[in-house]
Amino acid sequence: MFESLISIKDQLGFYFDILKFFIYFCVGALLLFFVRKIFQIFQFLTYKFNKDFFFEKLKISFNIFLFIIISILLGWLVFYFLMSDIL
Repeated sequence: MFESLISIKDQLGFYFDILKFFIYFCVGALLLFFVRKIFQIFQFLTYKFNKDFFFEKLKISFNIFLFIIISILLGWLVFYFLMSDIL
């Protein structure tokens, strides 16, 4: 009886972790969406000043930075799941 309660507790903990990472994903996705929209607004406002070269370089730098951050988070997530199964 006690073992089944512990098993249920472990399963609920696993589902809670999945829900937590899903919420992290949703918050991050919304943040990326709003940052992109703000960037598009600034790009529209400065388009008439002909600063395309500057904003193109800024966009490339932002994409590289975003790729690095997402790669680190995904790598951390993979190691987290691998280590949680071992321990």
